[in-house]
Amino acid sequence: MDVLDYLLRHRDAVGNRPVQPAPGFYGIFADVPDCLPDIDLPSTGLIYVGRSTDLGQRDHFNARHSGFHTFRRSIGAILKTALNLTAIPRAPGPSPTNYRCFRFTEDGEERLTRWMRSNLQLATCPFDGDTRQLEKRLIREAAPPLNLTNWPNPQRQNIMALRARCRDEAKLHAVPTGR
Repeated sequence: MDVLDYLLRHRDAVGNRPVQPAPGFYGIFADVPDCLPDIDLPSTGLIYVGRSTDLGQRDHFNARHSGFHTFRRSIGAILKTALNLTAIPRAPGPSPTNYRCFRFTEDGEERLTRWMRSNLQLATCPFDGDTRQLEKRLIREAAPPLNLTNWPNPQRQNIMALRARCRDEAKLHAVPTGR
């Protein structure tokens, strides 16, 4: 089976297709070509490819917050101004991971989720095999702009700068802990 072709042919609005609890791949697509400011989108609309051991559990569209979803952090960083998002630490405490893996305020996460549901589409492809190597190949072939590794992404530097801005803002909102 050609996984990339399958993802491209089976994209649909989020929630229109039940996601099976199986290992495999997912593709996230921009529904409108100019929905992400300053990001060049491919003609396919495919903006992210990922793999999961359980496609039913890996859900960027119903996540409680962005702290554990690199895709959501990238989308939020790109749309920070447009959606009036405020970055905060993922959790309390001094760990650098809490800033690097920032999230947004609760109302900001809700705006981000609504935007994603309105502007993005999803495709899933169950796959029982070596997903790690195939994911690398899919990313190289499809060149999705929000995949920041496994290919020479010309937009990586811009996206990482936007994420760094959110990381720095999250540091400002950290609550100091007493020792």
